[in-house]
Amino acid sequence: MQAQLWLDEPGRLSELLVRLADQLEAAVVPRPAVSRRSEPAVTLSESTAASLVAIVGTDRGGINEYRRLTDASPLDCRLVLDVLDRLQAEPEDGQLILPVAVVSEFRGNVDEFARWARFQQRQEQTLPRSDALKTSIEFVDDELLVKTDGDGSLKLRGAVSIPMFLALWRAPGHRLSAQSFLDIDRSLSASGLERHSTRLCSKLQGVLLEVIRSGSGYVLRRCPRQGH
Repeated sequence: MQAQLWLDEPGRLSELLVRLADQLEAAVVPRPAVSRRSEPAVTLSESTAASLVAIVGTDRGGINEYRRLTDASPLDCRLVLDVLDRLQAEPEDGQLILPVAVVSEFRGNVDEFARWARFQQRQEQTLPRSDALKTSIEFVDDELLVKTDGDGSLKLRGAVSIPMFLALWRAPGHRLSAQSFLDIDRSLSASGLERHSTRLCSKLQGVLLEVIRSGSGYVLRRCPRQGH
């Protein structure tokens, strides 16, 4: 039951694992090197380890079943189980020892899985077609396929172009204020937004779509020269 829920909503599992990775990194302290050749390691208390395990739970069944149900997820379930096993290992003088390499690999894999889970959520929340634009969209790996009726298709790439296009795609009338854009991506400035919208527009020209200024915001529309 738990594994099926994670399969249907991977964001739930990614939230648990991100919390585990965050708290694990915050709790560990470097272990003094035993020798020059000793593997770099970190330590944490047995009580802290127990609280970390409780985030995901001690039952291995859910993770094992999730691994059995999907081969599309980038989550390394064996690594997750290995970390959980290490957190429940027999302590030495009240301290658990974890190799730095394992903690680092776990962090990297959890972050990759979280990105993938967010990507899956975007796919589910985005309508695949706009009749107003006579255009359909489809996620293909980390790219966005934009396909217009009779005017060809293109693939959008990048951490700016895709979110900007999708924000306009989802907005009523495909119209969004400049402030809404800046609220979506707080790393953008007003001048940066203008540059990115111009760059996105130049990419979309190949399928006769465009992004133009409209009052205090932007609108995604079919190029007027199409005439239909």
